Amino acid sequence: MTARRSSGRSPHFDIAGRGPLQGIVLGFIIIRADIEVLEGELEACVLQAKRVPQMLPEEQVILLLNTQYSTLASLSNVAQYLKDKQGERILLEEQALQKSEAVPRKIRNIISQAKQTQDELEKLRERRLRLVETLDRAPKNDTVISYLISVQTKLQRLKMAKQYIDLLIKVESLSTRIEQDMDRNMKESLAAYQELWSLWADLRDKDNGGPALSSSQVAGMTFKVDMTSFENLTAYIRQVTDGLHSRLRMKLARFLSDLFDLLVHWLIYVDNRKLEQALDTLGWPNAVKIPLGGNEGLAAFREAFGELILLRSPHTAGDNDVHFLPPIEVMLQAPVLHFKYHFEGSRPTNRLDKPEWAFTRVLTSIRDHSAFLCGPVQELLDDYGFRSHDAKNLFIEGMLIAVTHKLRVDAPKLLLEPLLLSHTIKETLAFDNALREIHLYGDSGTGWKGCVSVFTEQPQWFQEWLSLELAAAKGRFQEAIDADEAWEWADPNVSDLDETKPTQSAETFVNILEAVTDRYKLLPEFLHRLAFFNEIQLPLLEDYLQDIRTAMKRQVNAFHPINTPGALLPSKTGRMQIICRYASSLHYIATVLREWTDQPFFVEFWEQLRKRTEEAGDEQATLFDEVISAYESRVKRIEDIVVQDIIQEFGEYMWQYDRRRNWTLSPSSLPDDVHIEEISPEFCASLKVLSHFLPTIFENLPSTIGQLILRELASRIDEHLFTRIILRSRFNRLGARHLQVDIVQGLWNGVFRPWHRKPEVLFRRTSEALKLLNLPVNPVGKSDGKSLTLLGLLDVLLENDSKSVRSALEGIGVFRLSLEEVQDVLNRTVEVENIANQL
Repeated sequence: MTARRSSGRSPHFDIAGRGPLQGIVLGFIIIRADIEVLEGELEACVLQAKRVPQMLPEEQVILLLNTQYSTLASLSNVAQYLKDKQGERILLEEQALQKSEAVPRKIRNIISQAKQTQDELEKLRERRLRLVETLDRAPKNDTVISYLISVQTKLQRLKMAKQYIDLLIKVESLSTRIEQDMDRNMKESLAAYQELWSLWADLRDKDNGGPALSSSQVAGMTFKVDMTSFENLTAYIRQVTDGLHSRLRMKLARFLSDLFDLLVHWLIYVDNRKLEQALDTLGWPNAVKIPLGGNEGLAAFREAFGELILLRSPHTAGDNDVHFLPPIEVMLQAPVLHFKYHFEGSRPTNRLDKPEWAFTRVLTSIRDHSAFLCGPVQELLDDYGFRSHDAKNLFIEGMLIAVTHKLRVDAPKLLLEPLLLSHTIKETLAFDNALREIHLYGDSGTGWKGCVSVFTEQPQWFQEWLSLELAAAKGRFQEAIDADEAWEWADPNVSDLDETKPTQSAETFVNILEAVTDRYKLLPEFLHRLAFFNEIQLPLLEDYLQDIRTAMKRQVNAFHPINTPGALLPSKTGRMQIICRYASSLHYIATVLREWTDQPFFVEFWEQLRKRTEEAGDEQATLFDEVISAYESRVKRIEDIVVQDIIQEFGEYMWQYDRRRNWTLSPSSLPDDVHIEEISPEFCASLKVLSHFLPTIFENLPSTIGQLILRELASRIDEHLFTRIILRSRFNRLGARHLQVDIVQGLWNGVFRPWHRKPEVLFRRTSEALKLLNLPVNPVGKSDGKSLTLLGLLDVLLENDSKSVRSALEGIGVFRLSLEEVQDVLNRTVEVENIANQL
């Protein structure tokens, strides 16, 4: 009944938006049809409710007997009939019971439907009245035919839109199915994709550039479609199809890749077992002895190695691929397992204080297997196209993974034991250095940073290590400075001519600096090297220099002038000795630092530092320039103190000699115990001071510094003799001769000549003044006329020709003195005074 009602009406039309007359007519027709349907349904319901039976029970029994038991013979079937009827009765009772429950429910449904139909009928009647009223008010010039044509056109457009949308919905549905089934059921996803592709193919075939409207059949639907819309639809479906096609290809590629990887892993597993058996035959991991002739075990190894390496094509493995080759991985299993057994478990060989045991085991393993790795194994790699791979380096790399793992496990425990941490890092650096120097590992651009990087990659661990190294270095440094023999010579056989004379403290200090350099020079990161340099080496260099400054201050404060109690010369010599050894220590360290600046490591370190700081300074500058300058400045300061002390002592003993103004002597004026060729007694005390200090200087200073001090002393004494003796005294021939004996025999030959071959060159002014004072007044004996005399020099001076004067002076060896000084010297002689008086 519901189906009839639904098919008799057209609820899909919306008449609210039609023209007045057309809407009324169409609405009236629809309402009339609905009323007829509802009236028919209501009548059927009433007839069904009033239906009653047409025959009484007695009549039915008589009819049954007359038809089935009309003769005596037929009575024999009565028993069977009764039995059948008894069964029918029971069945009917059951049906009656069921219908007694179902009939009221059905009647209630019928009544409910009738009531609902009655309500709908009332609503339709009211609607019909409203439409009639609207019809009466509609204009008379509109026709139903024109409206129906317009409605028909819009209806066709709506049908096309519906079919267009249905097609889009189908595309979306297929796309969703493909997406959902792509991960769980590839077969279903491909079937959906095939259907979508067929849909697009149908549209592509229909798109032939026809008229604006064409009739097409796509996916079982026939419709007329705008060609522009048709092209847009085709393009959209093509876009969706292409996108899904790309995703399906990627999914299939991943599937095939996974399948291929699974197959490769299975083959690797099989070949691994085969290679392991071949290695066992060769006695691996013990050292493999390479036979001179053929060997079945080696042949089996070559075959298994080749089969396994074929699973790793060099054309698919990039140069930067860090994974091991499968055969090398198999070869590493046993050595790595042995390493972990001994050094990662609870075995007695795994001791925190003995990291060198693990390192020695690895180095021994590398040494024992080098011949086999560099021989047959490397040949196999070359034969199978892996010439860029080094078998020995691959083996080392595999072993280093186990080593670094052990170090990372031990590091937290080592941080609690500073001494063990320092010892472990020291052994790690030695291990890294052995790999580089002995096995040349890490020199071929592998980017290996060394096993010590375990302690540098964690900032906290690195800082802890840095603090330990600084504390250890300062501890050793302080022990060296505080030792009783700190300022004793490191080499007992040191000589006065040595360019450097290191003390024990200086040599120990340099050893400390070298140990620190050895710690950080192998670190791969520049910033880590810079941290060692800035936080350990530079502070140590400053500490040593500061300790020298402090010690020098104590020595200077303890100086006693000569006229004070306790100012004995031997005590001052001891003070002079320790001061000179300070300077010798600083000079030795500065010399070592200057040598370091030319070493490749420090040259490269300095260049990196300049690039990072963007400093554009002197191209000739070096890393330790500032430190060397500070040390040399302190050495120069010590030189000045030494010279000042000696000159002060020398001056204290020269007071009597300085007060002697009259050097006009005659043989009769000399004391009986003094000869003209003997040194003046007043001068001997000063010479004794110099003789006492100069050996101390050259014994306790490098020869270069000793010579600098000697030159400075000579310059200061030269100035003293020239200004305080020569220019303040009055000389005759005999007096000048006596002065010359004092200076030449006493000062030059007696004091300075052991330390300088030509001491007179150190006393230029005094030497030239003595030559002027000892010029003969007249030619002596037979003269060649070329020797200059005092009178001849005076004549030249009176001519007032500077060139002639200078030429004459140079002829007698006077180069340094000026003309005024020459005149001053000559004016101190009695002979010149006499000549002047005669004029």
